[in-house]
Amino acid sequence: MKKSIKDLIEGEKAIISSCEDRKLLENGFVEGTPIEVYKKIYGITCVYIRGAIVAARDKEYEKVNI
Repeated sequence: MKKSIKDLIEGEKAIISSCEDRKLLENGFVEGTPIEVYKKIYGITCVYIRGAIVAARDKEYEKVNI
């Protein structure tokens, strides 16, 4: 079973293995990029990526494998 960003808990770090969402790809969610979960609130997850905090719905993060 593949794990996605939505499966991580606050403070957990991971490296992206693939991304199938065009919007997230344009925001830097490319293979090999390290991320860290900053905050999880009601179906929305905020992650540190490339020096920025990006928030998206967990449904969108299901398309990003780690």
